[in-house]
Amino acid sequence: MQAVIVRCHDPSPAAAHRLAKWATDLQDSKQNIDFIISLDNTHAFNQTSNERRSKKRKRASQRKSIGCASQHTSPPTISPTHRLLRTFAEYNIKNVHIHRYTEQDLLKNFPGLLPLQTYILKEMKVQEMISKKCTMAWGFHVEALLLWWKWSLKKKLEYDYVWVFEDDVGIKGSLLDLLQCYQDEQADLLTDNAHSMNEDWFWKNVHTSNFLNQTGGNEVTCCSEHVQRFSNKLMERLTNLCSNGVHAWSEAFTSTVANNADDLILKGFCVENVGDPYKWNGRVTEDEWIAIMKEEESSTPKVYHALKF
Repeated sequence: MQAVIVRCHDPSPAAAHRLAKWATDLQDSKQNIDFIISLDNTHAFNQTSNERRSKKRKRASQRKSIGCASQHTSPPTISPTHRLLRTFAEYNIKNVHIHRYTEQDLLKNFPGLLPLQTYILKEMKVQEMISKKCTMAWGFHVEALLLWWKWSLKKKLEYDYVWVFEDDVGIKGSLLDLLQCYQDEQADLLTDNAHSMNEDWFWKNVHTSNFLNQTGGNEVTCCSEHVQRFSNKLMERLTNLCSNGVHAWSEAFTSTVANNADDLILKGFCVENVGDPYKWNGRVTEDEWIAIMKEEESSTPKVYHALKF
């Protein structure tokens, strides 16, 4: 049994439709694959619907006065949960679970994150965190995923593999076809661009003091995490580490654990499944995505990152 998890905090209407199409792929296949949205709901609790509408009107007025066409910073007029459920209803999707959590849930369940939060705010002075534009879920994806994992265990749901996607990933082809490309692959972590940490990496010190000692090595391995697949064994290993107060910026966490452990296997995706761009600072506009989708059809699915519309 497998699960597909999509990480979200405020998916755009276009992203909500992409996710609905993915859910449709799985629902129509009638295979034993659960589709789950992991939703950082921190900001959704901070404003009422009236407050969001008021701020949206104010920003629309400001854009008109300065001639700015950007809308991506506008607060949503509906909650992310409502947007997703409404879109799923349009596609007649019935079996999607939205697992909602907040930053406080992360800090409560993983108190070892508190010193890292202080370090990011006070020492690194990360503006996205100081302004509260981003929450701890921005860089601690493992802990957010484990909140869902704990919920699934309580429901007695058991998964052999868990796929994790960011909501701004684009798939040319079928999600189901992508998953089936790796149905015989038994690696504990499938990811892309696993490499030794560069000394100039901005987040290199964002980990607990016991991180390397508890992960069994001296080398930090980083990777791209826009799409990943975790084995049940790796999920349990991550659960045990976080329960013992071991944490790190997630681009380094999963790949370091899998690379340093003798009983875990780390592998990359096949090169033919990775499109261009597929990187943290990749940008695909709506027009570019339409052009990609119109390219000559291929039976090989490809992933792209990031669709910023």
